[in-house]
Amino acid sequence: HGWLSRVEGLELPANPLDEIMARLSAKGVPAVELTGRQDVAAKRASAIRRFQSGEATVAVISDAASTGVSLHAPPVEVGGPPTRKRLHVTLELNWSADRQIQQLGRTHRTGQACPPEHVLLVSDVSGEARFVSTVARRLKSLGALSGDGDGAGGQWAEALQSLETTEGAAALLQ
Repeated sequence: HGWLSRVEGLELPANPLDEIMARLSAKGVPAVELTGRQDVAAKRASAIRRFQSGEATVAVISDAASTGVSLHAPPVEVGGPPTRKRLHVTLELNWSADRQIQQLGRTHRTGQACPPEHVLLVSDVSGEARFVSTVARRLKSLGALSGDGDGAGGQWAEALQSLETTEGAAALLQ
């Protein structure tokens, strides 16, 4: 019973996803959330339509939106408005390189009007950095990180460096 009262008194940070969505909204950035949360799942079709049409320029995506959805910018119709660059925010990196490529491919398709910018949110915790490095190595081995920007993960190539070294292991112990 004493533990419960101590926990209730803790000042915990906001849910990171809620914080991201609130900050985007406060800045007037039209964003959609495509995750597995129940309240979001009910609005999924509307969120997809808003992002595809360019009404929303940011999509915060979790593994729940890795399959069965197309979020690329459709080709611009002759005389139609130009497609604005859109931002795909990956909130959780998938351990499986194949599934991560699949998620990135939701917004990055051949022949689309405008390729997206991909952002991977990562904390400064050494263990998470090492995890990201491991997934990056797997993506590179599949040819998904090419540095030329052609692949869906190409934008990550220069930003990700290997922590799977002696120094990386030592960093985890600090």
